Amino acid sequence: MKQLQAKLSAGILTAVMILGMVFTMAPMKADAATYQDVLNVLAVDENGTPLANVELVFEKDGMTYDFDTTDANGKISDFNIQDDTDMILDGGYGEYVIKPAANSEYTVVGKPCIMSVEKAAESYGFPYIASVYGKPYVGETVQLTLKSASSEKPGENPGGNPPAVEKKVKSVALTKTSYTYNKKAHKPGVVAKDDQGNKIPTSDYTVKYSSGCKNVGKYAVTVTFKGEYKGTYTRTYNIVPQGTKLKSVKAGKKSFKATWKKQKTQTSGYQLAYSTSKKFAKKVKTTTVSKNGTVKKTVKKLSKKKTYYVKVRTYKTVKSGKKTIKLYSGWSAAKKVKTK
Repeated sequence: MKQLQAKLSAGILTAVMILGMVFTMAPMKADAATYQDVLNVLAVDENGTPLANVELVFEKDGMTYDFDTTDANGKISDFNIQDDTDMILDGGYGEYVIKPAANSEYTVVGKPCIMSVEKAAESYGFPYIASVYGKPYVGETVQLTLKSASSEKPGENPGGNPPAVEKKVKSVALTKTSYTYNKKAHKPGVVAKDDQGNKIPTSDYTVKYSSGCKNVGKYAVTVTFKGEYKGTYTRTYNIVPQGTKLKSVKAGKKSFKATWKKQKTQTSGYQLAYSTSKKFAKKVKTTTVSKNGTVKKTVKKLSKKKTYYVKVRTYKTVKSGKKTIKLYSGWSAAKKVKTK
């Protein structure tokens, strides 16, 4: 997963996005045309002129997520939310308001651009773009027109002096976005850069962490700029549970029985994955054990005399805002078994 770099630009713009997410272990989509999972963006001013280097974000439930910056042709091509760790862990579903970054000098012209992300109607459903501007989304270009929010009104600036130039924040990132639980508190550092690519001194912003930062969970870091820099940014990171070890996998008739080491601390249960692919590149299936005291699972209805590769990981169910999410450990080493 990778965090997207936020980027601002002075100018007037319009944005077009395609958003998508595919969860780890989710099966391939049966019909790619049915579920749109990427968004393409074109940024133009009120005259229809494409604008480059414009940062857009999307917001949901009071949380601001990173987006991307338009290229030299005013476009953002094939934006996919599987690249955004925050959105994946938050589930990805709901309505997002697409607009300029908070510290941008631009505002939306006309009605807000609202993108609805829903869950696919499949056994391992995944987020897809259901509608934009209230209309079903089928992959077309979506346009968002913006105007300057800092244009002077008649009579202002009577002395004729040029307005003070506000320094721009280009990016805000955490030095680390994932830790493994080890009974210690974890608080990543912050790296902020201006629109010239220079590191912004820590004296130009304050950092506030969520309380705790010790147990398995999703934590927020709020960065508030001051002085010549403006804007407040929220970034998140995770503390995930410790993993476990797959002890054995024994063959049965069109089945196998997997046994693993019990993980008591900060763990709700386990997820078992199996595939006929050694690299788990295709036909991957998963099954969940919802009690951390259960350390074995028999998987049935498999192919006869077929080799399967099996691995296991732990998870913990935690609260993230108003939602409940699962945070997973890394996978164990895989073992292979041939069914009878």
